[in-house]
Amino acid sequence: MSTSARAPASIERYLLIGTGLLAIRKSDFLLAGFPRSGTTWTRHVLCNLISLNEWNGREVESILNATMPALGANNLFRRWPHSTMPRVIKTHHRYSPLFRNPSTISIIRDPRDVMVSRYHLIRDKREEVQEPFDRFIRDRSHGLESWFRHFSSWRPHSQLVMRYEGMLADPHREFARLLDVLGASRHEALLDEAIERSSFRTLQSAEKQRTPSVAQDSLFFRSGSSGQWRDYFGASDHAYYRELAARYDVDVYP
Repeated sequence: MSTSARAPASIERYLLIGTGLLAIRKSDFLLAGFPRSGTTWTRHVLCNLISLNEWNGREVESILNATMPALGANNLFRRWPHSTMPRVIKTHHRYSPLFRNPSTISIIRDPRDVMVSRYHLIRDKREEVQEPFDRFIRDRSHGLESWFRHFSSWRPHSQLVMRYEGMLADPHREFARLLDVLGASRHEALLDEAIERSSFRTLQSAEKQRTPSVAQDSLFFRSGSSGQWRDYFGASDHAYYRELAARYDVDVYP
């Protein structure tokens, strides 16, 4: 895409961010997460709960983004029509006082796994990054340090922090915790069904059907596993990670 073609889209996005900040309500919740940390999975579960409660269980993949809004992508002045739960707004942005202190749920994932997932998405699918992995994680704009800046910005402002690894180990427990914070009523069987409909296996299968020619490593739902970073991080990479963890005083993933 040419620079001239990208410019109008960027202007529109910044306008949506600006107007979106003005449209955030006290009753809203922010879903804050660094890219590739599990916000899309979480939005699928919440959207499936809305569907099971209000739409007789209709398929949600085609309406996910319209139903579960994101700052900078949707018109947040629109009325929230759902009684199942309050409005949950996704953002990948770092915290800013401009958010006017709405209630926030943060989703975090081991930043080393985040880097592996993000590297494949940007390099293989968007074809924007060609440098080797060790240089990628040292890039200030999208590497490891950007994760630490993001997490540190939200840490004092989050009512609930959900770990991706905990979501993998016991999704029912973690999503039940989320619904409790949202103040949403829950039916255990419906929650289990929403989780099953949003499983990584289900989402990956649907993506493969939509884009059968895309290589495995280029899928949005590529792996979803925990601990894959061990196959990518060398000794110097892990030393760099420990240096950042000490600098930002973050010890959640030793």
